[in-house]
Amino acid sequence: MFALLELNLGLEYDTAARFVRLCRAAPRMVLSKGKTKLAAKVRGKDVPALEAEDVRRAQDAVLGAYAATLALEETQRAATAARTNDGDGV
Repeated sequence: MFALLELNLGLEYDTAARFVRLCRAAPRMVLSKGKTKLAAKVRGKDVPALEAEDVRRAQDAVLGAYAATLALEETQRAATAARTNDGDGV
């Protein structure tokens, strides 16, 4: 969250939290085209939308902050898939 606030994009704490949730909900924390448009408007209707470069910088900041968590989640998913597909039919 604080990595986003340090980018000086005009995000307040609650807005930064919404942006993080958008990224965390995306596969591999990479926003789709539609989610990128939504993220650009995360500051609200009365504030100009973020530029595409600012959204990319913010997304990179989230990915940098959560890289270890993402790696752990992917490892856990792979382990679960391996257990499910080990031939026991469960």
